[in-house]
Formats: sequence, structure tokens, C-alpha cells
Amino acid sequence: MSGWQDVITGRSRKELVLSVERAVSAGTLAPGQPLPSVRVLARHLGVSPSTVVGAVTELRQRGVIVTNERRTSVVAPVPPLKLDLPASPAPPSQPPGIDLSHGGPDRALLPSLRPALLAAAEESHTPRLYGQPTIDPELRSLVLPQLHELVKGLSADHVGVTSGALDLVERALLACCRPGDRVIVEDPGYPDLFDLIRAAGLQAVPAAVDDEGLRPEAVRAALERGASALVHTPSGQNPFGSGLSGRRAAELAQTLADRPDLVVIEDQHLSLMEPPRASLAGRVQRWAVARSVAKSLGPDLRLAIVAAEPHLFARVFGRHALGPGWVSHVLQRTVVHLLRDPAVQAGLRQARELYDARRNALLAELRFRGVPAHGATGLNVWVPVHQEGNAAVDLAHRGWAVSPGGAYRKTCPPGIRVTTSTLDLADASRLADDIADVLRPRASRRG
Repeated sequence: MSGWQDVITGRSRKELVLSVERAVSAGTLAPGQPLPSVRVLARHLGVSPSTVVGAVTELRQRGVIVTNERRTSVVAPVPPLKLDLPASPAPPSQPPGIDLSHGGPDRALLPSLRPALLAAAEESHTPRLYGQPTIDPELRSLVLPQLHELVKGLSADHVGVTSGALDLVERALLACCRPGDRVIVEDPGYPDLFDLIRAAGLQAVPAAVDDEGLRPEAVRAALERGASALVHTPSGQNPFGSGLSGRRAAELAQTLADRPDLVVIEDQHLSLMEPPRASLAGRVQRWAVARSVAKSLGPDLRLAIVAAEPHLFARVFGRHALGPGWVSHVLQRTVVHLLRDPAVQAGLRQARELYDARRNALLAELRFRGVPAHGATGLNVWVPVHQEGNAAVDLAHRGWAVSPGGAYRKTCPPGIRVTTSTLDLADASRLADDIADVLRPRASRRG
């Protein structure tokens, strides 16, 4: 790691910004490395403090640096400038054995795409050209009934398609936020969302969750810090497993009632495997919902059905039309054929039952051993621990790969995320034994 004196140069705001970006991209300024104060840097470079303030502001907006509560700036973790970031290192131990760290669906429970792809290919003998509808009419008609259960009176004109849920989240945030604005996020929450917010020049404000979703008092506290948007997952929240209840949705809607300008974005990534759950869509004035097919039909199907209130819908899809224009109709038709297939629908019901059984089996075994854990819905279980790194390493030595909670947390207590989507029911008891043993003081552990 180089000292900042060696790499931060320039006499203008633009030159300062460029030197820091180059140093971060090259790795000579490392993630987490502190930067000097405005006064110190201005004196070192022989420029005015206002020049440095301008450069710092731009670097923060670009997500290159972050500023903590003490107004001290550091190089942001996982800088968005560097595209060849190494994968997170595995805990130093024997091979992991059973991988419960991936966070994704069970490959064996995903439908075969071949019949649907062949059917879509058969239909594509007449190529589509420009000027066609951006959403396939049959796809829209297939998803409208469930959307109407979420939002009564939703117009079909305000239903579209994006390239996955995070695509909608990014587009909605860029449409409604200015650089430096604050966005309320779940804590613990999804690391990719944290990185997306920072890369967009926005600031994530954490709000605690429980088994029923975002906690109203935590949202109120976050609102007091100022926020332009809120992003949450009403079911299968990653990593905590929250499931938004009707009671909690009503409480949150009341909490947000005096903030009609706040944009609420929902990531409903398990929508195809679950009946419609409680939602904030339609309960607040400005909202958008993304119902992704990734966890249900396969992550490589980069598609989400989107519904939004008219103003936000126009802003998001107006910009979308100027960029990619639309999501491939071949892809949309593939999803249509999957949704129309009775065998695929039966498979989705079976997948949901198995995911629930695997998650609930581990929760029951942990509860029997007196180990608190969370996972009301979804593919993961969150286990509070004192030392998440040690717990993950100890479990790796016992043949289990799990995720330390540090990447998912802002201010909440430590934990580990255990992906149960691929957990063999026969292994739940042994895994619970090992988790319980790892959480005991070392002096009292078995063996």
C-alpha cells in the first residue's frame, strides 16, 4: 500500500480526481485506506481547500471514497473502478465439503429451458424489428392477475420488463435521486445492492429487520437522517429471511405516510414460487416492484416483470427506451412458454415445498438445541454469532462452507448466513449439532 503523498497529485479538481481514481484502479490506494483531511491535502498540494472539497465531493459521488460519521474519508471497499476484483477468499482450511454459502437456488429444482427455448426459436422465424411493443402482450397477461392482487386497479400500461430486479432498482434510483442522496436499506441486507448504491454516488442508510420485515422504528430513525428512497425485499430477504406481514406492511405505510416524496422499491425475487405476499406497492404514493424470475426459473434468465406508479414508470422506461430499448423478445417468449407449461408450474410448487422443508428443518434443529436463528421465508437462515469469521472457519473445518455476515451488515450484530436451498434434510441434525458446538465457548466444546 502506497502513502497518499506518492499518488495524489494535481492543481485542479479534475486533476485531483483523476489521480485518486488512477491510484484506486491500480491498487496503490487500497480499500479502506484513510485519506488526509481537506486542510492537510490542500497544504500538501499547494491548492485552495475549496478545490480539494470539490474533488472529494466528486469522488464520493462516483463511489470511489466514502466518508464516515466523523467526516473522515477512506477509499471505498470493493471500488467500482476495478473490474477484475478477486473472488472472496475461502476460509483457510480443508476443502469445504458441503457448500451452503452460495445463496442461490438448487440447480436440480430449476426447470429445463430446452423446450421453452425451442418453442421461442420456432416463433422467431420472422425477425422482430424496431418499433414493436417493448413487453410481450402474452407475458403481461400472464402476470397481471398476481400484480392486481398486490395493487388493485393497476393499469396494464404500467407493467414492463427489465433485465432483472437490480436493473429496475438502479434505474429507479437514478431516476429519483441526486448524487449524495440517502437510500434506506435493510440491515443485514444484500451486498450487491450496497455496492450498486455506492457506485451510483448515493449513500446507504441501514434500517434493522426482524422476521416480519423492516422495523418501523428503524425506518423512522433512517428517515430522520434524510432519505430519497427505500429498497426492501418483502419475502425471502437475503440474508435474514424476513417475510413482510400484512400487519407490518400497514405499520410501515403509516410510518411513511408523511413522506409522499419517498420512492419505495420492492425486490420480489421469489414471486413465482410464492403466493402474493404483503406489499408496500399501492400503499405509498411513489413505488416500483420488480418480480424477478431468476430464483425460480434460473439466474441466467435476466428478466424481471416490473410494475410502478405512473410517474416513476414513465421516468424509468423512458430512459430505458433511450438505452437498451427493450429486453429481448426471444427471452420474453422463453419465459412465456415456461409459465404456460403445467409441468413447470408443478415443479415450482415442488421447489417451494422443498425449500420450505429444508429451511424449516434446520430452524427446528437449531431451536431444539437452543440456538437462535432467523429464516421465516426464502433460501437462507441467519444465525447470530459473536465472532462470525471464527464461526465460519470452524464450520469449514467440520465440512460446511457458510458465509460470514460481515458483507451483509452495516450496523447490526454479527451473524453467519447458511444457504438451505441445497441442504439435504438428512444433514440438518448434524449441521445443527456443529453450529451449536461452534457457538459454545471453546473450553466446553465436544471433542
